[in-house]
Amino acid sequence: MKEQQSKPAVERLPNGRIAKGSTANPGGRPKALREIEAMLNAEHRTVANMREVFATVKMLALRGEKGDSGYLKLYLERVLGPVKDIEIDLTDAPPEVLAYLRSLN
Repeated sequence: MKEQQSKPAVERLPNGRIAKGSTANPGGRPKALREIEAMLNAEHRTVANMREVFATVKMLALRGEKGDSGYLKLYLERVLGPVKDIEIDLTDAPPEVLAYLRSLN
């Protein structure tokens, strides 16, 4: 029977986060995963294949009234990237703008 190797304890801060300079994965990404990713890149993530995939998703997203909003979201997030929260300083905004923004909630 093979003995199980115990992993070294990861140094954690009092709040449970991993301490700076410590890692929960000291061995890095497993070699098998790197090989699988390399295979996927070589076989499927080509420019021609990605163009074909995006064309299909775009066609499904924009099918007139029968279009699927899920495909549209997928297409836009892949083309434009996911929407990120931004902070806007509204201290100098006119009262009309603030009232409009409050009405949206």
